[in-house]
Amino acid sequence: ESRSPPNLIKSPISIRLQNTKPNQQSAHRTRTIPAPSLDEACRECPNNGVSIPVLVPTMPRLEPLNIRLSDETPEKRVSKLISDAAVRADKLQQLTGDHRIPALVTSDGLIAWRFLQAIKPHLRTRRPSFCEWGSGLGIVSCLAGFEGWTVTGLEIEPRLVEAARELAVAHQIDLRIREASYKPGAIYDNTPPEDGFGVGIFDFDIIYIYAWPAERELVTKSVARFGRPGTIFMRYGGGITCEAFQVLE
Repeated sequence: ESRSPPNLIKSPISIRLQNTKPNQQSAHRTRTIPAPSLDEACRECPNNGVSIPVLVPTMPRLEPLNIRLSDETPEKRVSKLISDAAVRADKLQQLTGDHRIPALVTSDGLIAWRFLQAIKPHLRTRRPSFCEWGSGLGIVSCLAGFEGWTVTGLEIEPRLVEAARELAVAHQIDLRIREASYKPGAIYDNTPPEDGFGVGIFDFDIIYIYAWPAERELVTKSVARFGRPGTIFMRYGGGITCEAFQVLE
């Protein structure tokens, strides 16, 4: 697991538990290109074990946010969503053989909801745009949708895209889930941005990710480099490890 260069990205105060995601093997390469659009990400989403590149040095553009998770209990409809998502996730995780979805893990629904509540004081708009990188079953995207935010989820696995859409429909949540990848192969695509959807993968007020250990620093640096000023980057690490940063001018 790589670490940030000193004085480039500060580490916010957080409570850490053991990360539940396995390490991902990586091969190193470096490319310098413009930030990709969502359509480019969609074209870069074959699940072929994209290698993890070494990111070029970044500017010190991220400020850690001082957040605190409350012990608040969510309202009934939120609790119902969290319980339903947990049941659906368990069923998907029990699949075997050719039906198995590799490396399927999900954010803890209650912790994710409290994480979303914790960043609200730092929002600059009442109805922010929210993007979940690697949205999986869609629990976090659905929770953000309950907040009235404009939500987009990016997920590479077609079965999870469909499962997330079904979860949203079941709970009458308005959001968009796209079959796309935020992975380095998409981040470092050198195709000029051309996006009929209207936004790129960094063009959101809030970006959320449950980051694999091997890519945590990479995606953080990519937000520091390509994120627009004011964007809040929410980085979940499993357990109650919740870290948030804001992109500076």
